[in-house]
Amino acid sequence: DDGKKQRKRRRKADAARREWLREVEGNSVRILYELTRHLNEGSPHEAKNRLLAKFLEGDCEKCDRIVELCLKYDERSRLAEYQFYRSDEAEELERSGAVDMELAALHAKLRGGGDVLHRVCAIAAFAATGSR
Repeated sequence: DDGKKQRKRRRKADAARREWLREVEGNSVRILYELTRHLNEGSPHEAKNRLLAKFLEGDCEKCDRIVELCLKYDERSRLAEYQFYRSDEAEELERSGAVDMELAALHAKLRGGGDVLHRVCAIAAFAATGSR
């Protein structure tokens, strides 16, 4: 019985850790996205150029990571949209006609990772257009 309780606690702890890591990753992307939006040539201490240089150092490992994140969040957002269309909620909305089905699917896609995907792709564009 104690073994079952320990396994249950461990599963809960593992799930909480995964959720925490997802939050940290999403928050990190949001911070980096805001930096790419607000840094410009006139930023103090050559901040824009210093941020761009970070993408190019270490054999472009950060660019590789950005591509990995693009693929990860693209898959998540597509899966969320697919699951929405297969859900009871989608059937109910379609029957009622009260909400535009495509708009509801887009909302599910954004919640499922599409919002972070947009930001990660914007960061990739910043790195690509800023490198010479």
